[in-house]
Amino acid sequence: MNRIEVFNETNDEIKEIEQIKEVLRIALSVEELDHIEMNVILVDDEKIHDINKRYRKIDRPTDVISFALEDDETSKIDVYDYRVLGDIYISVETARRQAVDYGHSFLREITFLTVHGFYHLLGYDHQTPKEEEEMIKKQNVVMHRFERKKVYKKALDRKRLRDSFSHAFDGLIDAYHSEGNLVVHSLVALLVIVCGLVIGLSNYEWIICLMLFGLVITAELLNTTFEHMVDLACPEINPLAKKVKDTAAASVLVFAFVSAIIGLMIFVPKIIIILKAKGVL
Repeated sequence: MNRIEVFNETNDEIKEIEQIKEVLRIALSVEELDHIEMNVILVDDEKIHDINKRYRKIDRPTDVISFALEDDETSKIDVYDYRVLGDIYISVETARRQAVDYGHSFLREITFLTVHGFYHLLGYDHQTPKEEEEMIKKQNVVMHRFERKKVYKKALDRKRLRDSFSHAFDGLIDAYHSEGNLVVHSLVALLVIVCGLVIGLSNYEWIICLMLFGLVITAELLNTTFEHMVDLACPEINPLAKKVKDTAAASVLVFAFVSAIIGLMIFVPKIIIILKAKGVL
């Protein structure tokens, strides 16, 4: 179990905080480290400029600075069985600029800087070509696993979305196969649509009609759901179960009846006007 905290000390809303924690969890897993405590502090250019100037004697902002607490044996801290690595400071402003310069996302840049800072906490550096090669290799392993996990999660989300639509269509088809009333409601809706096209409904009237179609069919689907639930909970004949089914069916009937009245209020005046214009009335 590790303790990873991310503190946002900027005025920006940082939506990538959970991904920062996730990439650190992957890095700790790669290095087979446990019971680690560390912090990531997100700051602006002004703050990291001040830190860079004060502690590194470099008078400019930078992207990431790590303060390792294990630079020597005397500075190692062990609190409640946790190994405290230190703090990683990341400039959000610099990370956003570099993401644009490198042509990738802010998420990719800030998670890479996090991993880079993490390996500095562990004592890795890039002062010599050999050190840089070793550090880059480790960073790439972590980022590859993070990107692969992120891509897999997106693919899983897409699959879940496809499955949800598939299940919904399965339920709709099953309801049409088992409930004749749904077919009747749909045929009536089709007839009304044809009539509406003939007599010329206004946009407002179309909205009312389409809402009524959707609500009546939805009510019928809910009625079917209640029937299945009652049959599942009470497979044997039961007077109370019958009352539940009858009441649910009655609610659909009432809604369909009210919808029919509203439909007549829309169509009848228009039909009368058309018949008068043709001299039939």
